[in-house]
Amino acid sequence: AKPELPVLKTGSPFSDYLGYALLNNPEVEQAYYEWTSQVRAITVARSLPDPRFTFQMDVQGGFIPSIMPGLSFDVPGPGKLTAAGNVAAASSDAKYQVFVSKALATAYKLESACWELNFIDSKLTALKSSMALLGEMEAQARTLNATGSATLQDVLRAQIEQEKLRVQIENLVEARVPVLEKFKASLGLKPGEPTPPEPKSIPDFPDDALMPSKILAEGLANNPDLKGIEAEIKMANASFSLAEKANIPDFSGGGE
Repeated sequence: AKPELPVLKTGSPFSDYLGYALLNNPEVEQAYYEWTSQVRAITVARSLPDPRFTFQMDVQGGFIPSIMPGLSFDVPGPGKLTAAGNVAAASSDAKYQVFVSKALATAYKLESACWELNFIDSKLTALKSSMALLGEMEAQARTLNATGSATLQDVLRAQIEQEKLRVQIENLVEARVPVLEKFKASLGLKPGEPTPPEPKSIPDFPDDALMPSKILAEGLANNPDLKGIEAEIKMANASFSLAEKANIPDFSGGGE
């Protein structure tokens, strides 16, 4: 069953939004189940084939002179089960890296949308403060103009700057709408569904001076795409190993 989603409300930590996005993303869910199904396939690949039960019965003139139950087993050649298990294990590792990649992509979309909203809101706050300051400057210029200490040009200049800021604010308000839809989409919400409150806190970017080199090292060590390629190489090598054992005979035995 689908896990219960966190309740997103005002003041909810960013971890709740991240959990909601991951649990509500069908691509993450699909990748998860593909990985778990492949994990179960490892046990099947390493196990002996199922035994075969047989039953034979002769009927002659309404009589049954003989019946013959039987049981037989198949035993793969030495090393074949281990090689098949290694192929399944490498395949499950590749599926796991796909799952990790989908989860990281979902987290990135959410955090990216939150940072865009945060940037727009910060810029709107700054523009509105500048708008209020220009309003005070216009009022002061009008007062000075009435006493002859300032010209009408000063008043007009303040009005022109206010109009420029008003246009910028309106453009930002309109630009915020698609970013808000992007935020909803990162949570797996449809366009018609209500928009949850936006997170108040977003993870900060690290300011370590050595961070660029650390990011490169971490990317090379933990990048799911690179690890997926590594798992595919292991799977190919395991497949070669299994193919090399094709000339080893299998065995079967049983009784009736």
